[in-house]
Amino acid sequence: MNKYPTYADVASSYQMWCEYVDRHMTEEEFNALTRDEAIQLQIDAFGIERSIAARIVESNCDVVDTMCDADEIAIETDQTWESETSTWTFTDGSRLIICNRDITAVDAERVDQ
Repeated sequence: MNKYPTYADVASSYQMWCEYVDRHMTEEEFNALTRDEAIQLQIDAFGIERSIAARIVESNCDVVDTMCDADEIAIETDQTWESETSTWTFTDGSRLIICNRDITAVDAERVDQ
């Protein structure tokens, strides 16, 4: 299971919903929610969703652990040897950039549709 599920991931899985949001909700109650309603309930409970890259940075205390977590779930990885920079891109469009020992989380630009 993804260590950093998005609100959309949780809204689509009763098992994740029980683990991260409300273990007392029945599966029937969960299935009665629309995806948007389930996402909104999470926003109301936990606030605006942080990007995957930001959550990885926040949950790790060093570069090695951060890189290991990023390697596990990134959908794309790029390394530039000249600048000693590694970049991981995640399903939410956020990116994690490590240059030497500096770690930066870059949120994806959100486009309202």
